[in-house]
Amino acid sequence: MDRLELSWNNFRKMHKGQPGKEISKKWKLYKAGEYDVTVLNEVTRSEEETKKLEEIHAPEKKREEKRSKKTSGGTTLYFTTRGIL
Repeated sequence: MDRLELSWNNFRKMHKGQPGKEISKKWKLYKAGEYDVTVLNEVTRSEEETKKLEEIHAPEKKREEKRSKKTSGGTTLYFTTRGIL
């Protein structure tokens, strides 16, 4: 795979939230070909954040379950027709 070429501004955007000195060090490594920007620091979600997301998406899941129960006997197709002028 070819190396991703970034400008300083785009590199900084990719590392938003990190201290400037740390970004600068990584930029020097990147320019030297010793830092891969395709793999950024991945952070696992905290339990609290995961629970909050589940609460947010719970109503959507319930609606999907209701829809699947209503249509479990078969599939209903709806057609829209247009008349010819």
